[in-house]
Amino acid sequence: MHFNGFKYYGKDIPYISFSPEKECKVWACYLLMENGIVAAVRISNHGGCMMKRVIVIGSPGAGKSTFARRLRDKTGLPLYYLDMIWHLPDRTTISKEEFDETLVRILATERWIIDGNYGRTMEMRLKYCDTVFLLDYPLHVCLEGASSRVGVKREEIPWVEEELDEAFRQWIIDFPKTKLPRIYQLLDEYQEGKEIHIFHSRNDADQYLARMNG
Repeated sequence: MHFNGFKYYGKDIPYISFSPEKECKVWACYLLMENGIVAAVRISNHGGCMMKRVIVIGSPGAGKSTFARRLRDKTGLPLYYLDMIWHLPDRTTISKEEFDETLVRILATERWIIDGNYGRTMEMRLKYCDTVFLLDYPLHVCLEGASSRVGVKREEIPWVEEELDEAFRQWIIDFPKTKLPRIYQLLDEYQEGKEIHIFHSRNDADQYLARMNG
């Protein structure tokens, strides 16, 4: 399977290219909401292809970075945190152009895990990746997860959060309504040739990682 390239900020960027012998055989299961938006997508790999380009997405507080680290430890793939690319230690950010240039350089490499949502560039990452992990957990789990990391030094962000501020808490509360429908729509659009895993509990994620030991 081969995807033609595209231009991004004037650069010629190739899409992923799979040789025929490495193509994944996939199946999909959909649960459609009344408005036609895909409410769940699960794609399983039966062709034996190995993940090389992975994105981890989902609600803030779900534990994306923790899952991504555990996946890194299992696979040996390099892990990139979008928060660490975007944010500076003084809590300012780099420019969008700098962020995109850094992301493009990562996407052009052969092997990676990219942790983070960043909706503006999610579609570009979906075009490149071969595997997606979506952590779609209940709201109370995400709120508890966000609260539990206050005061904890984390490798995925360049400062220690001193409180769960109200704006971020509201972002988590709104996420299932304002962000998840678009994520599921993108997964539907870019499902072909990809392995997509949707976890609805931490136990789902734990069981998946445990099976990787086999």
